[in-house]
Amino acid sequence: MDFAAALLNENRAFGELVRAGDPATPIPTCPEWTLKQLFRHVGRGERWAAQIVTERRDDYLDPRTIEGGKPPEDLDGAIDWLYDGSRQLVDAVEQSGPDTPVWTFLGPRPAGWWLRRRCHEILLHRADAALALGQVLHRRARRSPPTASASCWT
Repeated sequence: MDFAAALLNENRAFGELVRAGDPATPIPTCPEWTLKQLFRHVGRGERWAAQIVTERRDDYLDPRTIEGGKPPEDLDGAIDWLYDGSRQLVDAVEQSGPDTPVWTFLGPRPAGWWLRRRCHEILLHRADAALALGQVLHRRARRSPPTASASCWT
């Protein structure tokens, strides 16, 4: 499975939901969070994983200290920030090599592990956002050849 493509597609679908929603919308499946907070969590998580891979870390990185960890205030800039975070992670894994060992909360794993992990994280939070916004969660159409999945659902 092509988790890099799936990650980018899930990230784009999540961004589309955020763009269409009210930032103050409560997220019932993430108590005490709003859509804006969920958005920030997802976007910062991408950069957190990217920095772990880029630095080939073997120890914990406090997510509050990552570079570029806060989105711009304007919606278009914030959505671009979200999309850029996933791109940073894909690029970091490509540059370090998918088999390079890095820190994870489960112990050392290959850098490529972060692509799958973050893909699942975004899919889960895309479902959270869709439920909060009263939308149906649809499987994304494939944008890559049939042999490569473009969704974490495959």
